[in-house]
Amino acid sequence: MDKTPSTDVFGKDTFLTSLRDGDDKRRSGAYSPKGMVSVRERYAQLHDVVGSLSEKITAVLVRQEKDFLAAYRAHMYNVQKELHDTKEKVTRNETIENKSEKIKLLEEERDWYRKEALRLDAFTTNMKKDLKHMKEKLESIEEDRDWLEKQLKASKKQNKLLRAELEIRLANLSTQQSDRTLFERPSSPAEDANDGRALGDMQLPLAVVEREENFRKQIRQLKRELQQSKRDVNRLRSDNSKHDANQLEAFFLLSIEAVKRDMVRRKTQGREPKSTRAIAPLKTETTTDYDPELKDFTSADRVRVIERLLAHDEVLSILYDNLFPEHKPESDEGKQREIRTPPVGSAVAAVRDGGGLPLDESTLAYLKLKK
Repeated sequence: MDKTPSTDVFGKDTFLTSLRDGDDKRRSGAYSPKGMVSVRERYAQLHDVVGSLSEKITAVLVRQEKDFLAAYRAHMYNVQKELHDTKEKVTRNETIENKSEKIKLLEEERDWYRKEALRLDAFTTNMKKDLKHMKEKLESIEEDRDWLEKQLKASKKQNKLLRAELEIRLANLSTQQSDRTLFERPSSPAEDANDGRALGDMQLPLAVVEREENFRKQIRQLKRELQQSKRDVNRLRSDNSKHDANQLEAFFLLSIEAVKRDMVRRKTQGREPKSTRAIAPLKTETTTDYDPELKDFTSADRVRVIERLLAHDEVLSILYDNLFPEHKPESDEGKQREIRTPPVGSAVAAVRDGGGLPLDESTLAYLKLKK
């Protein structure tokens, strides 16, 4: 009976690997070309190398990563250091720039305050000159008024004396006329002489009347001059008071403007956003639409207005003069100035030159009898 072929077509002997998996007899019986041993050794070495390649690559990658991280850290340190130095340099430059701007602004403020001080000094000097001139004019007018008052008193006194003399002359004349009418008798040379003397005595009262009329005119003229002097004095006093009021008003407005500038500066500083950069100083003339009114002034602002107003010496001087008016006694120089030379021919000149009024003998005798 024939043997049927085996169903195991792909047996162990089908492939070359069967030599590796077979027994030693079959191995030894297989054909092995020359150099196969070295090939197998090389294969084994290659297999080992391929097996350890991933580990070597991993080690190389780890080493490269460490080197890269170290280099990256060093580079980032240098970058951060350079960035920090750059920031410091920028900050330093900004500080220098802000300082230069602040210096410029302070110089501008200094120049403005200097010009304002010079202007106010010139204004104050002119006002002092005007005030001195007005005071001198007022003193001169007051001296004229005092002299006119004294002259008026002397004229009144002389007028009274002249009236008394006129009454005496008229009384003597009336008695002489009555005696002559009662006791009429033939005339003689002696009586004719007495009649001539009586006619002279009658003409004398007419001259006295004319002189009295002249004195009355002088008195009226002196009264008019005295009234005019009083009006001038009152006008000068009102002008002086107005001048002081205008000066006080000017100082008050200056104080209010200064406090307003401070309020505007505070307002603008409150509106500006806060930043790390240095804030440049504001100019004295801040360009803003904010205009403080009276209701915007706080109690501290109003106190500062009063402080600025009282900081001026002129204001204190005006207030002191108004609160404590001077009542100084007249000095010898002022008294000497009051003794002025009166007009020639006036009653004051007559009294001063002769020590009394020019009276005739009958008037002097009447005054002696009255004493």
